[in-house]
Amino acid sequence: MKTKLFTVVGALVLGACTHVAVNDSGKVEMGAESKLNRVWMLDEWPGFTREQLHQAKAEMNFTALPHVSAYMGCNRMMFEADVSQSSRTEGRLAFGAVASTRKLCFDSMALEQDFGNRIGSFTRYKLEGHRLILQNGQGQTARFVAQDWD
Repeated sequence: MKTKLFTVVGALVLGACTHVAVNDSGKVEMGAESKLNRVWMLDEWPGFTREQLHQAKAEMNFTALPHVSAYMGCNRMMFEADVSQSSRTEGRLAFGAVASTRKLCFDSMALEQDFGNRIGSFTRYKLEGHRLILQNGQGQTARFVAQDWD
């Protein structure tokens, strides 16, 4: 009985161990990847208005990295992202091939097709507070707002 109790307590103690970064003033800091690890609402995408993006409820979900999902108003898209950070707030990323469900929605197909075709071109990211900015080599920018930001 004591052996089982020690095993359970030991597992709980070891399971609670995590790596935490602490800055010079003693405050706990999150790494860029963990700050990226949330749901982001699409606020700016090349060729589409903010109203179109908000009406579609467009979002990207980074909570299960390296697996990422996106929703652009109709179908759920899935792909992988390889993230490497160069500082606490920016880094590089590479998106894999996009897979998608196959519903037909006339109002949102243009956004979904453009997103699926273009997302792989974005190779850099920057975190500015509650905002995520993706950039590609053609000078295009996609901007997101954290879903849990109030």
